[in-house]
Amino acid sequence: MTYSTAPPTRACPGAARPTISVVRMARALALGAAQLAWLPSAQAAVLRVPAIYPTVQAAVNAASPGDTIRLAGGAHPGPVRIDKDLNLIGDGRPVSTIYAHVGDGAVMAIDRATVALVNIEIIGGRLVSPGSFAPGSELPGIYAGESSRGIDATAARLKLRGVMVNHVVNHLVTITNGRLEADDLRLKSGRADYSQADVGIRIRGSTARLRGLRQMSSTVDHTVDINQPERDEAAPAWGHSDVEVMQSTVVSSALSWGHCFRAFSDVSLSLDGVSCTRRPGGEAPQYDNHTAVSVNGPQVDVRISRCKFRDVPVGISFFGDIGQRNTLSVERSLFEGHDRGAVLIRSLRYSGVDLGGGRFGSAGLNVFGAMAGVAVHLDSSSNADVPAYDNVWTGDPERSIRDRSDDPSLGKVLWQR
Repeated sequence: MTYSTAPPTRACPGAARPTISVVRMARALALGAAQLAWLPSAQAAVLRVPAIYPTVQAAVNAASPGDTIRLAGGAHPGPVRIDKDLNLIGDGRPVSTIYAHVGDGAVMAIDRATVALVNIEIIGGRLVSPGSFAPGSELPGIYAGESSRGIDATAARLKLRGVMVNHVVNHLVTITNGRLEADDLRLKSGRADYSQADVGIRIRGSTARLRGLRQMSSTVDHTVDINQPERDEAAPAWGHSDVEVMQSTVVSSALSWGHCFRAFSDVSLSLDGVSCTRRPGGEAPQYDNHTAVSVNGPQVDVRISRCKFRDVPVGISFFGDIGQRNTLSVERSLFEGHDRGAVLIRSLRYSGVDLGGGRFGSAGLNVFGAMAGVAVHLDSSSNADVPAYDNVWTGDPERSIRDRSDDPSLGKVLWQR
């Protein structure tokens, strides 16, 4: 397999297997069980890098399905290609880093396998100095340059815990026709990595469960991007994506465009306990294309509960679907500081949005705080009513809502029983 050495562009672009003692196996099993339920089986071997195998790829090549590879703290050269069920665990003092500057390629590619990564950092740059600290960095090692992709998994079950991805400019994590389970996944974290990236997590025809996701850098255009078509496609061909995000924090891009969460067609998305914010000083958007949540479609179902949306130009952007299959329910969430609006609704000609007391069971209890933009806005092609009962409004709701009261051809935001 060859890899391009050309610099990436933004996409919007062996040794014998060791024998191990019963005691060592028991310790490995106990540690694995404490860290992740899927680590490892009683027959699994533990392969160590670099104590036994010089590189991660050498250990992968020597391993049998179900084995565990343990990485000592420090920098380990990649890239890594995995096509068997494996567990990779970083010992983590210092951080266990897999790095490779592969240009237009992935630092780690996973194909048709169940792979668990624990306490590992993936870096798409060259190692300049292993023991030094770059200004603004919390982690050892200075790296230069970026690669196009970090972790790229196809038809795989990918399990991440305590994983970081840095120095990647297109897609930090990609899952296609598989399953992603992530706990404490950190994107562009702990390093002086200021390059702008296109997508944090790209999900295509997959199931994803994300808990404790953190993207705090202001340098990712679209933190979670679901079923986005390729440039030459009218609609994605990967099938349905089912995504759940819990107890996570995302900082939106400092550029004039961007999305914390963007759903295209054939998507179910649930956000629970998620915070989306934007730091001061970012570029002002020229259009309504900088949002916390963007619902495009067709056939997108979004459920939002106990979330906080602060200072992102648009809180939620929702497009109606000609087939009347795009739906949105929001409850117990906070909206404030939106320059262009909290909930912008376009082309809604059916009962598809529930902000409280509607057909999707929203309890309301949303708080629409102070903001320069409107709280709820129906565009000129939206003639459906929107239930919005039992919410808290700053000031007079009629002054912060654009609906039939402003234009008789529009639907009505039903906030008063």
